Parts: sequence; structure tokens; C-alpha cells
Amino acid sequence: MDHEADAYRTDLMTITRFVLNEQSKYPESRGDFTILLSNIVLGCKFVCSAVNKAGLAKLIGLAGETNIQGEEQKKLDVLSNDVFVKALVSSGRTSVLVSEEDEEATLVESSKRGKYCVVFDPLDGSSNIDCGVSIGTIFGIYTMSHNDEPTTEDVLKPGNEMVAAGYCMYGSSCMLVLSTGTGVNGFTLDPSLGEFILTHPDIKIPKKGNIYSVNEGNAQNWDGPTTKYVEKCKFPKDGSPAKSLRYVGSMVADVHRTLLYGGIFLYPADKKSPNGKLRVLYEVFPMSFLMEQAGGQAFTGKKRALDLVPEKIHERSPIFLGSYEDVEEIKALDSPSSPTTPPLSLLLPDYNILLSILFLQTHFPISDAIAEIDAMLARNSLIGEDEELMPSEISRRVLMAQKRYIGYETLRRDMVPCQKPGASYYDCRSGQANSYNRGCETITRCARDTSDITT
Repeated sequence: MDHEADAYRTDLMTITRFVLNEQSKYPESRGDFTILLSNIVLGCKFVCSAVNKAGLAKLIGLAGETNIQGEEQKKLDVLSNDVFVKALVSSGRTSVLVSEEDEEATLVESSKRGKYCVVFDPLDGSSNIDCGVSIGTIFGIYTMSHNDEPTTEDVLKPGNEMVAAGYCMYGSSCMLVLSTGTGVNGFTLDPSLGEFILTHPDIKIPKKGNIYSVNEGNAQNWDGPTTKYVEKCKFPKDGSPAKSLRYVGSMVADVHRTLLYGGIFLYPADKKSPNGKLRVLYEVFPMSFLMEQAGGQAFTGKKRALDLVPEKIHERSPIFLGSYEDVEEIKALDSPSSPTTPPLSLLLPDYNILLSILFLQTHFPISDAIAEIDAMLARNSLIGEDEELMPSEISRRVLMAQKRYIGYETLRRDMVPCQKPGASYYDCRSGQANSYNRGCETITRCARDTSDITT
């Protein structure tokens, strides 16, 4: 008999055993977290069973209601939410619950109250339910920082204060991925045993991947840096292989693939959703927590995702997460998802010439001229990378682009045109004149207000 093979089949590390082993490292622990996690696992098993027989049990289709997000609820959405709320409350270890499906936070009654707060999306990717695509549950866990009455404020904390996070994916197999702050581990449900077995110990995301995951149907609404990054993925100029696009439309499925194979998952802000679409507390934070624990990164377009401090329980944010080096590339593009990103004028040398032409030849108000050119450059529609243009060609492109005017909220008063046509700009902040070798003269004074400008 092959004793090694026999041991492999019988010495199974269940998720309960795994958590108990972790608990033993903390002698002061009373087992509250283990009890809470056991109830989450039970909820995952219940939902997995419901998903597997959804068609037979008539759980496919709409429930006839709309949730707080304005989304039509599926029957499984309603069932899953009910299952997890009851499982978490009955654990006796929670005080505050926040669900994607509920408008307000659930404050647990005092007789069943504990020291944990749980935020969760009971069924992510529910738009894919009826066609059998992988969907899942996402959750994050905080601890109460006081013994007073719980309030919604107890979950409005940065993601870096989470003590655990995970997701359960319902697909070809049911897999629960969990981190308690000491790495990431994956457990697969054995249907014959009814137990989650450790199958993916100590998951580490590759430093760089060859897959990018994004809904390119929104590409026309992206900002310039996001568009540039995706174009770089598809058409690299350094001779490296192009990345492959993989997009399911279920965050759990897309992030799970990214976690195992490497690459990057993007859900940027755009014109339709300037604050992003994914919810901070129960989508962005748990997935960012897992990604960092696995050696990757998570970035909002402005900052590290886990450093966000939400003000509302259903607040949204852009997100870029995945392999460390892939996210570094996005970060290098100067906050690709921020609607308030500073204009690209400080980065592109032809900006001042462009603004002179637009202001002097078309008599645009200076504020409109600044905003117009910033918007055009941000869309990569005016000057290509390393492209050199004569002023006449720049002027032609500027004039053509007037029809696509998009303004910025903030008027930049720190750079203004000089009083002589054809001259360059003076940077009022640095106190230095910028001159170019195209017949432009150096300015010797700064026009502090647009009223100083004459043609």
C-alpha cells in the first residue's frame, strides 16, 4: 500500500482545523473569531447549494424589487442576503452588519451582540446568475473599538483596519479564499464531505502577469491615462508580448483569476461613474486586503486603496488591483482614474504653444482655452507620443478639436499667456519663464489676472 498517498487522502486540513491552528497562536483568544467564521462558512455552503440547483428550485430570475444600488434584485440575491444576515446575527459575535442589498446598516440587538463588524456582498455578479457564470460572496471583518452602543460609524474605517477578508466563489467548484492578516489561503468545498479543504496554501500572486481584466465597453468614457494603459497592454511598444484580455463581469471571478495567474483588474472611474462603480466597504476593501496579503497591490487612482476612509456605507471608488509590477505601471501614469487629476500641461512641452494659438487665433476665453487643451491632451487625441508638429499643424488640430470641448472644474491661474503673440508662457508658481525654440520670446513678467492679457 502507498502509505504516502493514503496519508494525503486522510490527513485533510479543513478550514475549521486551519482556523483553530491559527487561534492557538494567540493564547488570549476566546474563540469568538472561530465561531464567527464558522457561521460565514455555513452561509457559503447554503448559498453554494442554492446556486447549484437554482434552475431546478426556480431561483432564477428577478425578485421584483430594487436594491439600494438601483439594481434589480434577483431571487438568489434576496435569498443570499437573508442567509448571511441570519447566520451572522445568530453567531452572537457581531454588532454591525453592512450588506450591499440593505440600505441601512443592521445593528444587532444587545442579547446577540459581539465584538465584530462584518461588511459583505452576499452575491457578487448576480447579473450573471441566469447564465451560469461564476459568482460569489465577498466579506470583510472589523473589530469594535469600544464597548458602547454600536453605530454605522463603527464600519466607516479605512480598509487597513480590517482583521480578515475573503470571498467564496461558486463556479465549477466552490472555493473560499481567506486571509486573517498572515497570508492568503484557498479552500475547496468537498461535496462528499461537506467540508472546505485546504487546496491552495499560502497563495502568492505573480509579480507580473500577462492578463488584464476590464470592461472595454466603457472605453469611450475613460480618461486619457487609463486609455493609454490599456492601449499599452494591447499594443506594447517595447517589443514585449501583448497582454490577453479576460473579463467575466463578476468581480469575484475576475479577481480570483488575477490572484492565481497574475495580471491586473481594473474598474476605473469614467464619465458615467466619476466616483467609480465598485463599493468601497464590501468590494474594494476585502479584495484589496487579499491582494496585498498575496504580494500584490491595490490602487484607487489617487492612493493605496486600503487607506481610503469611507464616509458612507455604500460609497464607491475606482480600483486597480493585481500584480505588484502591473499596478506600478498604472501608478506611474499619474492617477489614471482621478477626475480631479492636475492637467497634463505640466507634463507636455507643447502645451504653452497650443494655448497661445487657441487663445490668440480663436479668441477663446482663457479659462476655456486651458480646459479645452487639457481635455484634448487627456484623451490622447491631439499629440501622439514622441510626435513633433509645426505650429500650423498644432493650430489645425486645436481648431478641429473645439467641437469636442470638455471643461475642468478648476481654472488654473498659475500659467497665463504672455502679452506678445507667439511668445511662450510664464509659470507664476515657479517664477521661471518657459521658452521654446520656435520663434517664441521669453516672458519677463507674469500676468496675474486674465484682465492683464491683451491681444
